[in-house]
Amino acid sequence: MRSRALRFAAQARGTVGGFITVRWGTNGFTVRAWEALRGELRSRTRLSSRPHAPPGVWRRFGGVARPPSGPKAPDRRPTTDDQRPKLRGSLAGLLLAAGASARMGGPNKLLLPVEGEPLVRRPARALLEAGLRPVVVVVGRDAEAVRQALKGLPVLFAENPDFSEGMAGSLRKGVEALGSGVEAVAIALGDLPDLGAPVVRRLVAAFRDAAQGIVVPVHEGRRGHPVLLDLRRYRGGLLALAGDEGARSILRRYPEEVLEVAVEDPGVIADVDTPEEYERIRQGARAPRPKTDDQRPITNNQ
Repeated sequence: MRSRALRFAAQARGTVGGFITVRWGTNGFTVRAWEALRGELRSRTRLSSRPHAPPGVWRRFGGVARPPSGPKAPDRRPTTDDQRPKLRGSLAGLLLAAGASARMGGPNKLLLPVEGEPLVRRPARALLEAGLRPVVVVVGRDAEAVRQALKGLPVLFAENPDFSEGMAGSLRKGVEALGSGVEAVAIALGDLPDLGAPVVRRLVAAFRDAAQGIVVPVHEGRRGHPVLLDLRRYRGGLLALAGDEGARSILRRYPEEVLEVAVEDPGVIADVDTPEEYERIRQGARAPRPKTDDQRPITNNQ
């Protein structure tokens, strides 16, 4: 029976990876694969020699960890306000301003002037005026110039020297800079020149009252920024991102935990990536790009 249990354990590890535990009883055995999920261990796969294995003792398989002790972790799909503890403090802001501006064909878009000030200064000011504290700005390309563009604003900086490898690195640097004491964050892009404090304040109010742990603005069917996340739930997921994954991958992973807030302000989606888009912004024409599949609304439980 032991050899068969080990084969089951190998199958479980191949299914989800992570930790494997084996319990032998008098008439059978049970194998569980445990995965790390937002800082907690959860039983992902259960394989048994019979439908209801008898009571027994959990033992280590090789050198893997034992299952977590203490009370059972709550279900990750909240349905009532009581299932998400209220925030004790204010929300933090995280502004991603480390990109390479590759599609601009040369200049760093964040430093281009919009109505007399650098583009990046406008969304940073919106987060501050909405009451988010602290506000961390992740810089990468032209880091010192971006710092100078934000001179005088009470923001903190985190630098991502590997900004060319994708957005995930900037998210990790920003979340690490916020520290473990921050419970929630509003993540915004540095190329949103029309992002306003009123819409950010509305999203913060919705987030505080929501049972869901993620709040995202939607304008005319398109999801935008900032995206608000409960770091007590998703810190581990954000720190585990790789390559060009952004916060949207967290939204796709947990669609039932997303609350969409319809807003009339197009500033939540009007980012600047190309010279043509910048020219429209500079001339005062706020014409967002066509909808993409990644920005289509996902039905959620509200």
